[in-house]
Order: sequence, then C-alpha cells, then structure tokens
Amino acid sequence: MQGKFTIPKLELNAFTLAARLTNWILNELQPSLDIQGVYVFVRNLSVEINNISNDIAEKVSFVRCGYVVSGDNPADCTRRRYGGG
Repeated sequence: MQGKFTIPKLELNAFTLAARLTNWILNELQPSLDIQGVYVFVRNLSVEINNISNDIAEKVSFVRCGYVVSGDNPADCTRRRYGGG
C-alpha cells in the first residue's frame, strides 16, 4: 500500500462502498418492492467525494447526494451521542 490514508480518501472509500452496496441492494429488492427513492447521508462532501457522487449520479439516475445539516443527519447520531453512549 502506498501513501497515507487521509480523511478525504477514507470518506471517498466509504462513500464508494456505500454506493455500491446501495446499488446492489436496490437491484435485489427492486423486483419485489416499489422503491421510490434512496437517500445516502454523509457528513463531509469534499471535492473528491463530490466528484465521485456526481459520477455515480450520472450512472444511476435515482441517486441524489446533498448536504444535510449535522443536527438532522442520521450519520451523525453516534457522534452526537444519540441512542447509546
């Protein structure tokens, strides 16, 4: 492995993994469920993550990415000590 892992790289990897898993789950569930939309919550959309989200959105028309205020973002629940801690 070359180079160090930076926060944007780790976030990009996490976002890419989440997008791939979401796409796989949708493909599995689509025949039996009427899925109207999918939401992916992230805390920080750096330039790299924004680029990959735009690329994914071009390939998969039903994915929308955007900023969610930290207080309303389910991805921040553990950081805010909701539900266990």
